[in-house]
Amino acid sequence: MKMRHAPITDSISTKAKGATCGILLLLLALSLPGLARAGENSGAPARELVAAAALTDVRFVPENDRAVITVDADRQIAPEQFMLDNPRRLVLDFPNTRNRIPFTRLPIRTASVKKLRVQQYQTSPSLITRMVFDLEEGHGTHELSVDSGSVRLVFHPGQNSAAPEKTAGAAAGRREYVIKPYSPPEQPAASEPAVASAIKPAAARPAAATAIKPAAVQPAAARPAAARPAAAPTVRPAPAPPAAAPPAAATAIKPAAVQPAAPPAPEAGRPEAPPLIAALAQSAVPGGGNGNSNGSRFSGHPLTLDLVNVPLVDFFRLMADEGGINIVLDPAVKGTLSMKVVKMPWDQIFEAALRNNSLDKQIEGTMVRVARKSTLQEEARQQEALKKANLLAADLQTRIKRLNYAKAKDLVDAVSDQKTVRGTVVVDERTNSLILTDIPASIARQIDLIEALDLPQAQVEIEARIVSASRNFARDIGVQFGFVQGNLERVTVGGPNTFGTIGGTRPSATPDKTYAAGNPITGRGAGITGDDGGTASESAAVSTGTQATNKGNYNVNLPAARAFGGLGISVGNIFDTFLLDAAITAGETKGMAKLISQPKVIAQNNSRAVVTQGLRFPVPINSNNTVTIQFFDAALTLTATPQITYEGNIVLDLKVENNTADFGNSVDGVPSIRTSESSTRVLVTDGGTTVIGGILLDEDANSENKVPGLGSLPVIGHLFKNTSVTRSTQEILFFVTPRIVK
Repeated sequence: MKMRHAPITDSISTKAKGATCGILLLLLALSLPGLARAGENSGAPARELVAAAALTDVRFVPENDRAVITVDADRQIAPEQFMLDNPRRLVLDFPNTRNRIPFTRLPIRTASVKKLRVQQYQTSPSLITRMVFDLEEGHGTHELSVDSGSVRLVFHPGQNSAAPEKTAGAAAGRREYVIKPYSPPEQPAASEPAVASAIKPAAARPAAATAIKPAAVQPAAARPAAARPAAAPTVRPAPAPPAAAPPAAATAIKPAAVQPAAPPAPEAGRPEAPPLIAALAQSAVPGGGNGNSNGSRFSGHPLTLDLVNVPLVDFFRLMADEGGINIVLDPAVKGTLSMKVVKMPWDQIFEAALRNNSLDKQIEGTMVRVARKSTLQEEARQQEALKKANLLAADLQTRIKRLNYAKAKDLVDAVSDQKTVRGTVVVDERTNSLILTDIPASIARQIDLIEALDLPQAQVEIEARIVSASRNFARDIGVQFGFVQGNLERVTVGGPNTFGTIGGTRPSATPDKTYAAGNPITGRGAGITGDDGGTASESAAVSTGTQATNKGNYNVNLPAARAFGGLGISVGNIFDTFLLDAAITAGETKGMAKLISQPKVIAQNNSRAVVTQGLRFPVPINSNNTVTIQFFDAALTLTATPQITYEGNIVLDLKVENNTADFGNSVDGVPSIRTSESSTRVLVTDGGTTVIGGILLDEDANSENKVPGLGSLPVIGHLFKNTSVTRSTQEILFFVTPRIVK
């Protein structure tokens, strides 16, 4: 039994050893790829453990015709340099370096270099500080030397010579975007995370290289770089026709976001972030912004892009790098973008991308938030609803604001525009106050407005000199004649023949004294006899008028209405049997009058001043068997409203009205009113004078009284009529002088 058991034990031991060896070999085979990957990645953590250097200062010293620039650091640094065109620039990249230089720009202005710009170009996955030298057109060569903790750069003037390029095969001044092949999760051997390096720069390849997309992305001037070994398929140059990718490559490549390998250094004329954001805020408004030289409202630096189905997230990251602004994307912003533009301002490209994808922007300080229009509109509605809710929930307050200069009722409309739907504005005219009831924020706005409007107004003194000039002329001519002989109604002419008087009239009552044809005692001349028929008690005279209430016994009695003189004649015979008594009267008046009135008033700015001169006549008004007296104005009125301009001049609104009562054209004893009016608006300097004239009133009246028939005879007809002529002219002038009361 033992002899048979031994072989069995050996067999089991042998089998166990074989199984153990197989397991060990399997474990070893499985661990080899991990060891290999650990060996490949061993360098990266080592590099990350190295502390970053820091640039502390930049010094510029001109030496003859050279420019010597020294960059100081806290430890050994080794920059990488390359050239960019359009415009010509020299770029130094300092890897694993922080920027602690206290300025961002340093003017140099030499024959080779215009200025120096420095910034922290990259912070993740590694630190990179970039230094850009803007070169002149005729710049020469330069020398770069690295010392312990410093870099010395010397620029020589002269003709343009080739500067050292980082990559010999790359085309200077051209940024080319490539798409990196997608790294599967089971291959973590990539030197950088797949998400962070979805897009990597690469040097331009010959046209025969296999392209993975039908279009290349080629913005203006960027840093060329060598192609990574892992990225075998790269983008061909733009001029080459697109080549179809093999089916196998299509399965191995995942379309990723397009991102520039190295965004360009800040342009020479590019403003800082706040001005860029201000320009971006105005670019969406038609005509907004300063624009560029060709009149466009966009002022960003030009870009040349050729994008096909680029994710919007990556596109806006590109815009943030190009514009130097902070962009925050809403989570709902998704989709792709395709465009091809040549030398177009970046802010115009930004606006076009927003419109094409129904997006909009919000600018908050130095941040630009991009979201869909529907999202922003919904947020605006929510904000409005929140404001209304806060308004309805707020407690109301009441404040009384007393005014000093303005009238409370004049400010109600302006203050009411500032109140909320729950607020009220009440006027107390007795104390000239406004009673405000509203939420505290609205009351504060209303009080600020009231204090801005309740200010003392300037005053204007208005002096008006009113000149009324009138001219008048009146002429009146009349005639009287007839036969008289004592108190007899008949006259005997030269003999026994008897004739009656011609058209003679007698007073209706026997006068106290009569005009005799002669003195009955002397028989000479005309005299006056008394009622007793006695002798003449008065000397003889020509009978030319009336005495007391008596009228002469004239056959034609048409004297002048206002006679200032006359011519009388009395003709009789020696027998005193008849007397021809005649008189011609005339009057003429000429006059010229001038009336000067000089009223003065003081009015506040934009307040009306009125000057009135004339009369008020009563008019009885019968209403319901009740008579009331109402007065109407028939006066000369001047109305002036001054307005003080910002320059210190005065704008006058003038209105002149001249109303006169016309009693000659009255209705039921109520005269009509003649009206003349003039309105104007003039600009007058402080203390200047303006004149308003041309208000004229002319009157021309002719009247004639005559004996019918006889007064119409030629020549001798004048003996049987009287004529009256009246002419008058009146002109009114206004001289208005405003003065600002100081």
